[in-house]
Amino acid sequence: MTTTCSSRPKPWPRRPHLPQFPPLLHCVLLLSATILSNTAAINLDIHIPLPTGGCVMEEALRANLLLRDASPARSSSSSSSSSSPADGNSTRPLPTIEQPSEGIDLFVQHTPHVTLFLSDFDLENENATISTGSDGNNDDDGNTHPPPLNQTKLQQFLGTISSLNFTHITSNMDCSLSYATTTTTTTPTPSSPPKYYTLSGPYAMLPIQNSLCLQTLSSRVYRALQPFLRRPVLVPSWVASLPEPERSRAIYRCREYGSPNVGEGFVPHVSVGYDPPLEGAEENIGDWRAEVMDEWNEGHAAIQGECVDRA
Repeated sequence: MTTTCSSRPKPWPRRPHLPQFPPLLHCVLLLSATILSNTAAINLDIHIPLPTGGCVMEEALRANLLLRDASPARSSSSSSSSSSPADGNSTRPLPTIEQPSEGIDLFVQHTPHVTLFLSDFDLENENATISTGSDGNNDDDGNTHPPPLNQTKLQQFLGTISSLNFTHITSNMDCSLSYATTTTTTTPTPSSPPKYYTLSGPYAMLPIQNSLCLQTLSSRVYRALQPFLRRPVLVPSWVASLPEPERSRAIYRCREYGSPNVGEGFVPHVSVGYDPPLEGAEENIGDWRAEVMDEWNEGHAAIQGECVDRA
């Protein structure tokens, strides 16, 4: 794997305890799985992790750091309490902790990645239900437990992915990763550089330059996993906001293949921010996020030509 990244505008903290991922083309694709408790579906994000230590990774971390530093703080306090040393009986709440409202944490909780296929899969036991307690919502321990996985289905699913020879598939392809500009209508100038980010609803994303390699990997994965999809496929709510004919095409891809973001709808990107409006706050998230991402963009534009990594 080769990476090039130099002449960075300023040093930025590196992600602590970043796991060392092997090259994608020499391993089974990593799976990031979460349980959607309201549908009992297994939601899987099959993706390429960004190369550790590379420029593409560092620029994603820098964008996330800026968003986390600038995001409005939210208060949180533990439901636990501590005893007063005066009498040993009374209690007092623990201090309130201010936390950033930014929902993505690429330094500790989340892995910077490029999604190849995201969908709901039928991998749980037949007639499985979510375990709930007497209140109808949670178990007695206060947690909602997902339905048990069907081990036969799971092994077939993993075996299907393992059977794809990604090294052979992409042997003659350029599998480099770099960010793509979203500027299409104006001529960039030194005072107005190309734009390398996009804000869509609560998401802040860095578009990745599409390539035959990425498109092929996405296509091979989503076509191979069709037998495991949960049907009928639920169309994401954001599809309704698309203009025609894009909306109808996205609905077709979703119902036919399990996701609107495959085939001609595949737009590779790295998500670096998720900032829904805070409850009770004015919906002005677009203002501060645009300012933050413009700051990131100014620095990235200076090194864009050198910021290329291998998947």
